[in-house]
Amino acid sequence: MTELSLNMGAVAEFGAGVHAMADAVRQAGLAVSSGDHGVLAVVLGLVGEEFVDVADAARQSHLTDIDRLTAVIASVGDATRDAHRIYVDAESAVRAGLEAAATAGLPRGVDR
Repeated sequence: MTELSLNMGAVAEFGAGVHAMADAVRQAGLAVSSGDHGVLAVVLGLVGEEFVDVADAARQSHLTDIDRLTAVIASVGDATRDAHRIYVDAESAVRAGLEAAATAGLPRGVDR
């Protein structure tokens, strides 16, 4: 690769969007976790108790998957934020280096 061109605003916007998506998935997980199947056991008796056990196991598996998905999405947002910071820092360092090199050979008091 000989040239890299980035739209820094788009990188930052993407990272913010991914973090918002992670938060939305996290909120969905909280909504799922608030469901309570226990009241059905009383109504349905022994069959209901088995149903509640199966439903709770399925819900717990679903919540585990949501937690993992949230972590993955958030890590993409974190990586994007970190990459944005690295790109901005690198661009600033290169700019400062070029400016220093451009003025290094000039006599005192002479501006570019």
